[in-house]
Amino acid sequence: MTGPRAFDSKLFPYGGAVMIGSAPDVLRLLEAVRKGDASVLETSSAAAMFRNQVAGTSGQQPGVGFGFGGALVVDPTAMRTPQSAGTLYWGGAYGHSWFVDPAKKITVAALTNTTLKGMSGKFPSAVRNAVYAGIN
Repeated sequence: MTGPRAFDSKLFPYGGAVMIGSAPDVLRLLEAVRKGDASVLETSSAAAMFRNQVAGTSGQQPGVGFGFGGALVVDPTAMRTPQSAGTLYWGGAYGHSWFVDPAKKITVAALTNTTLKGMSGKFPSAVRNAVYAGIN
């Protein structure tokens, strides 16, 4: 979330959880979580972010679970993704997307001003595919 809505209490509040920061700030936070940096988050809390907390529930996209940090790749084949099982990812309506792949030691954050297109669809998929093509 950016702009005046974040700082003006007279504006209609945003309905989701809010984090304000630059792309380097977001990347530093996600890297700290990936590495288990206890100065940012307890190691056990970080581990819970990468563990499927909704196993056995129905109604999810095939291969997707949810950790305490967002969506989780449970079955890369079912999801048709190059990401490793255990990859944590999320996107927001204001145009950001990110993923953390601990198995491959990859953290990616893309903050755009493209609203929904930056959150899901061709753009984040193209970024993801380019990253994995570059390491294979």
